[in-house]
Amino acid sequence: MGELYAWGAGLVGVLVAVVMAWFTGRSKGKAVAEKKAEEQRTREIIEGSKREVTVSREAANVDQKVNNSTDDDVDKQLLDKWTRPGSH
Repeated sequence: MGELYAWGAGLVGVLVAVVMAWFTGRSKGKAVAEKKAEEQRTREIIEGSKREVTVSREAANVDQKVNNSTDDDVDKQLLDKWTRPGSH
């Protein structure tokens, strides 16, 4: 009977070790996945900020170009670039 208790205790010990290993691995995997997701969000925010700066610079350049151009030059550019081919 004592041998049966020893086997039972050993089996319980192995089961506890397996469950603990599973929970430990799961929590480490979750931490790694959360870290990767945070890094991806950070990269996306940085890329978005860079795009915003680029768009703002280009818009400022266009505004400056239009402000420095004469009305005739602006009209000519609009007619050249914003009409259908063969319509004028």
